[in-house]
Amino acid sequence: MVQITSIKVSNEFCKAPIGSASVIDAYDSPIETIVRLSCKSIGLNVCRKTTPSLLRVLRLIAMDLYAVYSGLGLDNVVVEEQRHKELGTVLIAKRPGCGAVQLDIEYGDGGVMRIKVSCGKAIYECNIKCQ
Repeated sequence: MVQITSIKVSNEFCKAPIGSASVIDAYDSPIETIVRLSCKSIGLNVCRKTTPSLLRVLRLIAMDLYAVYSGLGLDNVVVEEQRHKELGTVLIAKRPGCGAVQLDIEYGDGGVMRIKVSCGKAIYECNIKCQ
């Protein structure tokens, strides 16, 4: 599987109004939860530890959570599937109106990979490790 070792979310994402969505969120940050699901989706593809059914379940969970969070006031963040030339289809969190998202993967020491997703000033990064 994939272990997420750290997540960093830019201020541009953190500025998004979250309404009362944090009340039901395990991390007190709906944006962080959505970013975690995006990182998990990307990581599963990078590590080649995925099956179509696993990705489908992850996508459904992410979209359902996004719908609940939006209903509770989360605004200015969208979740969508994006096709990547090497990885296939991955889940991406981005700001509305953002066109193409840039996805960079850097391979580091100890098997840790840094994934950076950016569109303008809205950036999130996660470090993952294949297990």
